[in-house]
Amino acid sequence: MYDADRLTASGGFTLMELIVVTCLLSLFLMFSIPRLQSVMPTDHLNAVVRRIQFTVTELKNASLQNCRFYTLHLDMDQRLMWISHEFMTEADMEAAKKSGFRLPADVRIQNVDRPDSGKTSSGSVDIIFSSRGYSSKAIIHLKGAAGSVSLLIESFLPDVGYFNRRISFQDG
Repeated sequence: MYDADRLTASGGFTLMELIVVTCLLSLFLMFSIPRLQSVMPTDHLNAVVRRIQFTVTELKNASLQNCRFYTLHLDMDQRLMWISHEFMTEADMEAAKKSGFRLPADVRIQNVDRPDSGKTSSGSVDIIFSSRGYSSKAIIHLKGAAGSVSLLIESFLPDVGYFNRRISFQDG
């Protein structure tokens, strides 16, 4: 009987002990989380690169599967990217533009280089994806707080080339 009494006497922590430990942990988190957020960089440029790479790959696949032409619109002045296809009405196009992806404030499209029409640094550029799965060839030059990158969209390759430097079609 003596062992059973000892087990019930030390049955765990008191409510007061739990409250004190919870308060101490809360204080530690309250002071450490803001410091961690200021130390960890938020790299918007990499997020935009991943978004464009994903969008281009998906458009190449969708154009092949659905047998229709898609267009990736890049508006450099408004820092906006949206998608349309050949069967959309004007109202659908406006709705797609309004719900398009807006680039973060610290990321901008410097220019888009295409072999057929040269460099475009303002206005809107359209990259066409045909119903057979290939696309217009283009280089998108992006600039952000972390630096500049170039994205190469090849006509027949499904992936988007990523370069940590500025490239051109003359580079080979």
